[in-house]
Amino acid sequence: MKVTLSEIYKAMIEQEVPINFNNTINSLEYCKVEIEFKENDYMKTSEFKVELEKLGYTFDDDIVMNKDDLVVALISPLCVNVINSDYGCEVSPKLFNLITKYVATPIAEREDEPKLFNVQIIKGKWGRASWLYRYDDNEIDTSISADNNDLDQQWTLEQIKAYGIDDETVYKRVPVED
Repeated sequence: MKVTLSEIYKAMIEQEVPINFNNTINSLEYCKVEIEFKENDYMKTSEFKVELEKLGYTFDDDIVMNKDDLVVALISPLCVNVINSDYGCEVSPKLFNLITKYVATPIAEREDEPKLFNVQIIKGKWGRASWLYRYDDNEIDTSISADNNDLDQQWTLEQIKAYGIDDETVYKRVPVED
């Protein structure tokens, strides 16, 4: 049986009582209900935080907390659809909907923008720290300059993997500060 999130939400609204998050998740599993999310249903972490704050909750270090600083749910930063909600807090249907939508979002889709890194060779020439940069033809070279604010010297994780410079015993990733 497949139902949409809006159908679940509508059914919960009709109950007009707070839902125990654990019981609801267990009920969905028991009924073998499969919730389908489409790409337009995905939610960024920044959007999730804003929506939680509107409801009076906070989100920090993968923990959803209520206004009394009690843990409502722990959301896995590594796996999709994984929630630890064994904290005895009841949640409204709106909060249930929000948390469910966020945890169904693929991990890579949760981040707003890819993080940028400068890549430093750990054992540089002549004992100096060498930084990697790309030429226009995608060839890699090194520089001893610590001034790495040029986009040719900033790398996303995807670029680091694609160029084969992801061995952390050889290359050090230094996050680019805003």
